Amino acid sequence: MRRAKQYRKLAQREMRGAGGGLRYIEKADGERDARLGSRAAAVRSFNEEIPMIARYTRPAMGAIWSDDNKYRCWLAVELAASEVLSEFGVVPADAVANLRAHADVDAERIAEIEAEVRHDVIAFTTCVAEKMAEAGHATDSRWLHYGLTSNDVVDTAQSLQLKQASSIIREDLKALIEVLRRRAFEFENTIQIGRPHGVHAEPITFGLKLA
Repeated sequence: MRRAKQYRKLAQREMRGAGGGLRYIEKADGERDARLGSRAAAVRSFNEEIPMIARYTRPAMGAIWSDDNKYRCWLAVELAASEVLSEFGVVPADAVANLRAHADVDAERIAEIEAEVRHDVIAFTTCVAEKMAEAGHATDSRWLHYGLTSNDVVDTAQSLQLKQASSIIREDLKALIEVLRRRAFEFENTIQIGRPHGVHAEPITFGLKLA
């Protein structure tokens, strides 16, 4: 939270509105380069420090909330939107085919671009455009994100991540219920002290407690 506030203050100091647009205030090269380098490092490390703490998660769940999977979910939403728009004749079908075949993401490159442009979705679309250019289809990247806002992509993609995470939790709950069922029958005659409000009460069985 503190770092987010610092970023907002930095952005407010360094940007000025001009007819609805934004421009950088030029400063000494050394100071600006040092600031951007620090920003890039912060963006790259953000995923490690905030969304998932490695020691508290398993690889499968951590991978879902990684930057790489987040951007791949963004890309999935973008491609799906382009395909639907193509069905309505808004986006050329050949452009959609090329996007589907060649569009890709690179989390580290997106972090580098975001350090400059200070906008995650612009950094993302710029990275995808670079990938399309490398594949020889630079002009088709103009149809990516066509007619969409940032929230259209980010919120929908987050729903995909929640669905992925929920599938893991659902399977774990099924396994837990089966274990509790088995152990409840195993200890159905094992007596233990009942404990309402921290004091001894009538005896119950450990199997009942598990059930």
